[in-house]
Amino acid sequence: MNNSDLVLFVLLNLKRMKLKVTLTVLGVVVGTTAIVAMVALGVGLQDSLTRQLMSIADVNELTIVPTNPNRGDAFGGREKEIHLTEKLVKEISRIDGVKSVVPSIGVANTDVKIQNHKASQINIDGFSTENPIAVSQGRAPRRDDDKTIILSSKFGNSFEDDHKVMAGELVGKQALIKVSRTADDGSTEVRCVRARIVGIAKDKGAQTDYSTIYMPIGAAEDLWIWQKNTPNLIKKEGYNSLKVTVESPDRADSVQKALEAKGLFVFSLKQILDGFKTVFGILQAILGAIGAVALLVASIGIVNTMIMSIYERTREIGIMKAIGAGNKDIIKIFLGEAGVIGFMGGVGGTFLGWLISKILGAIASVYLKNQGGGESPIAFIVPAWLAIFAIVFATAVGLVSGIYPALRASRLNPLVALRHE
Repeated sequence: MNNSDLVLFVLLNLKRMKLKVTLTVLGVVVGTTAIVAMVALGVGLQDSLTRQLMSIADVNELTIVPTNPNRGDAFGGREKEIHLTEKLVKEISRIDGVKSVVPSIGVANTDVKIQNHKASQINIDGFSTENPIAVSQGRAPRRDDDKTIILSSKFGNSFEDDHKVMAGELVGKQALIKVSRTADDGSTEVRCVRARIVGIAKDKGAQTDYSTIYMPIGAAEDLWIWQKNTPNLIKKEGYNSLKVTVESPDRADSVQKALEAKGLFVFSLKQILDGFKTVFGILQAILGAIGAVALLVASIGIVNTMIMSIYERTREIGIMKAIGAGNKDIIKIFLGEAGVIGFMGGVGGTFLGWLISKILGAIASVYLKNQGGGESPIAFIVPAWLAIFAIVFATAVGLVSGIYPALRASRLNPLVALRHE
């Protein structure tokens, strides 16, 4: 029996058993739908979290801090700090794969007045024009423009008069910045700086969105040194952190190893994403396994259908053997029928799983928007690999389920089968 005859014979046999085949296929559809929908949830959650993290950081960036907050010395104290000095910045910039090294400083406890609105406990972050702040409105300060600033995305919600202002409305306005420090005699000194607001930073999804001013690092460093009231502050204490930009994400791991070899504590988005990828891989496997239980239950239905088919077609099997069909031909026919049942259920289940995923995703999105929660963190995504896997897995389950019935059919004695009524 050639392949074309085999396919035709299998399809004709399935057509004769419409009701049984339809019910069996429905069982496979339910199991495949469960797999697709549950794994799609895991994939969607991973994608949603990844996009949120990517919106607040860059995989090309590594952050170096003076000490590892997760480690301490033998007596339970904090690990000794490494001073992030200008000398260290130059050393890091010479590492192969490093594109730029930008020091970071912060000025705390600052008051800001814009028109008639006042905000307290504001932080000033310095940044370099080599690695500018991403803006959603306006522009970034130019290299030689130290009298301009960028406001965080929700800065307009921080005013003490409870008057919420859209951050975009503040672009072009003048800001009066008051930095305080405690003098040697215990009195409070204030330094005032006027700057023009030229842009609004992109939302980072963090608390800093409400209370941060971004200023060119030269101007911020001047205020920081004044507030600390410490000569040679950077040489003595070093920068708060360093932001290292690598040439490409592929170089991030090698650069991070080189930095850690120097005893530095390095934090990177890529490191976090790799960790989440492992966690979500396990989660997807668990969700898929839960869905696979339904498909394995459906495999019992395939076995039952094929065994019942043997009883109904015993005489037919005897005739096929009598006219020259071998055991391999009988096995191929029954495996073909079981495989087609699995394939049809896989295709139907994949489509239904995709449809249900879209519906559930839309419902979750509408519900959260009505509740004022913004974009839904619950997403269902059916990537191509999941659709292919679901169809192949369902087909494989069908084939495996058909092995026992196929072997049993092939072992029938043709003489006994011909006498079967």
